[in-house]
Amino acid sequence: MKLTAQKFEAGLLAHNFFPRIAKRGDELPPCFVSSAFSPAIASKLNSLTVKRPDGFGSINVRTTRYNLAPRNLEVIHPRAFAAIARQLKSSWKQWHSIVSNESSGIRIAPHVDGRVFSMISHADAESLVTPGGRFRAKVDITNFYSSIYTHSFPWAIHGVQAAKLKQDDKNDWVNQLDFKLRQARRRETTGIAIGPGTSGVVGEILLGCVDERLRQHSDNFSFLRFIDDYYFVASSRDAAERFVNAVRNELAELKLSIHPGKTSITELPTAVSPRWMRNLRRALQGSVTKSKLLDAIDQAIESADVTAEDDILKYVLVSVEEALSKPQTPESVRLAVIDRLLNVGYLRPAAIGSACRLLVELDGTSVSERADSLNKILKEHAQSLRTDSVSWILYTLLAHDLTPSGEAAEAVVDSGDCLAMALLAADTNGDALVRKFMDELESELPPDYRRDEYWLLYYQYALGGAPIASVPEDYYDELRPLLDAKVSFIDFEAKSPYRPYHSDEQRRLPIRNWSAGRSPYA
Repeated sequence: MKLTAQKFEAGLLAHNFFPRIAKRGDELPPCFVSSAFSPAIASKLNSLTVKRPDGFGSINVRTTRYNLAPRNLEVIHPRAFAAIARQLKSSWKQWHSIVSNESSGIRIAPHVDGRVFSMISHADAESLVTPGGRFRAKVDITNFYSSIYTHSFPWAIHGVQAAKLKQDDKNDWVNQLDFKLRQARRRETTGIAIGPGTSGVVGEILLGCVDERLRQHSDNFSFLRFIDDYYFVASSRDAAERFVNAVRNELAELKLSIHPGKTSITELPTAVSPRWMRNLRRALQGSVTKSKLLDAIDQAIESADVTAEDDILKYVLVSVEEALSKPQTPESVRLAVIDRLLNVGYLRPAAIGSACRLLVELDGTSVSERADSLNKILKEHAQSLRTDSVSWILYTLLAHDLTPSGEAAEAVVDSGDCLAMALLAADTNGDALVRKFMDELESELPPDYRRDEYWLLYYQYALGGAPIASVPEDYYDELRPLLDAKVSFIDFEAKSPYRPYHSDEQRRLPIRNWSAGRSPYA
């Protein structure tokens, strides 16, 4: 299906609003949705005249990598998102050539699940290796999205000198993009939000310009780039070094730099797959058994190579989920693996998402029997400020009509985590705690950009007919087009379009407790 400007904007609004960049789109539970966020509503948001002299704040989403390193994502204000999406749509003719960028392993394209941008790749760096190749260069950009200087977009498109001559031209499409990116983050010029699909697209626009200049280099480089990682195969070390230097120089023009610890030149041949992956692949072949899956988890935990532990655990978790998705897998095997993942997940939070995705598809008894463990883990990760793990556990409990414990709920509120509290508010006891938090926040008379850090709570409470008291009417006016259309960004009946279900019965199970009319924020 050909991607048009109209389909592009619609896909961004409906499927790339929340952080869903991972291949499986499972950073957050499926209850966070924007499917009703339409181009018509975006038009109304863009026509609002309410001024924002200090720009917009954003919701902080704290996720945890497999090696426990934190990663901060953002959910930007709907009005700011609509402005960037519309700017990209209106300037489609100026930049859409990057859709077919031959050097990018990532495609801006319509996905089966509705997204238009994700980490799903269409190429493999190994394809660069052909007879004659002796060395492979890998170049990593340091903190790419967080380091982007928004004024560098005009530099990349027009060239530095030409951009400076155009800097006061408010009709220039890339100057408008620069402004709207800054407006989305309190007018900051350094860094763009990590997570929204719009950021993935503008990152491709920026580095697409770098790619073009590298292809025009006197060495006629042929390479592949995956988001912020460049791969190049050369016939000599000198040629590989020239490529690294060329990338370094092009990035420096845009105030970006390469990561010295993640940039390397490796002599070929190298194994296509590391030894641990080959061993695990063989171990998991054939019928699914409890011992196979538990042994694979143990192998990931026992990894002595710290640099590979991240990759091993990720590989194992994906493999385990895929194995247990087979309908013929006995429930006893599923439960044994889930219990092991919950135990591991207390200290390795990356395992929590996998455990919850498996657990939420089972019956309420299986979940309630594990409620004490889930609450203990919930409290731990709330105190450690891990939005992803906390949200998955809350979703699993609430989808089966289970109330989080008082201690766990207090830990969630104490964390100040907006997305987690937005789920907690669906529980009667949790709602009282969240209300108290919001009342205390409002008593500080916060500026609007501070309110924006909790815009989802302000919005969902207003949507349910119980807005937070003392909030200026202007703040709700900015959300009025969404409120009038009754758009909800939380839907416990939503099913993930990115993951298969074993059966229609299991597809219904996670939502059964919300079908009787009970609604969050009512």
